[in-house]
Amino acid sequence: MRVGKGGTDAYNMVGVAYLKQADALILKEEIEKAYVREEDSGLFWDDVVDRNLNRLALTVEPVQAGQLVEIDTVEELEKINESI
Repeated sequence: MRVGKGGTDAYNMVGVAYLKQADALILKEEIEKAYVREEDSGLFWDDVVDRNLNRLALTVEPVQAGQLVEIDTVEELEKINESI
């Protein structure tokens, strides 16, 4: 299975990322480079992953719908807390 960005019938990157040391070092270096470039000031860490997919040894571990919930705001966290 190919890891990449875009396309159809694809997975979204969610949850925790587990990286081998070699891949973590690549991302560390690339994140540090992006951090000091003005044009990269709006990037998220996963944008750096996307830019370096050809250099990383990644695999896909599918999860089922409902296994993960993304929380981006306090309101979303409050909704989750109300349901448990």
